[in-house]
Amino acid sequence: MLNLTPDHLDWHGDFEAYVAAKLKIFRRQGPEDWAVTEAGLAGRFDAGRARRVTFGGARASAGAVTVEDGWIVHNLGGASARIMPAGGLAIRGAHNLANAMAAAAAALIWGVDEKAIAATLQTFKGVEHR
Repeated sequence: MLNLTPDHLDWHGDFEAYVAAKLKIFRRQGPEDWAVTEAGLAGRFDAGRARRVTFGGARASAGAVTVEDGWIVHNLGGASARIMPAGGLAIRGAHNLANAMAAAAAALIWGVDEKAIAATLQTFKGVEHR
């Protein structure tokens, strides 16, 4: 889950109903599943039985991908490891940095090497009309 913003209120009625609907995606997850969420959402909900990885936030605590000292870093293996300089993304903007950290978190879960993640993030130009 990348973020919670007041979208689709015409459908859901109010923000709290929208949040409740969006959080349903975590209900059926088991201990073999992963929940990748923005660090600021950690207090908003319980990921249930799923293992959680967060992105963003102030530092690379256990189970997190964030920016420290200008580097995208992660702490998914018990120690902090650098992925790439945050300024090296091919696309600019705070929202793209957040998306890059989320993508890195998902890739790390699947065992993708930091160098391969960095190479992709340094060359990904975005998707047309996005």
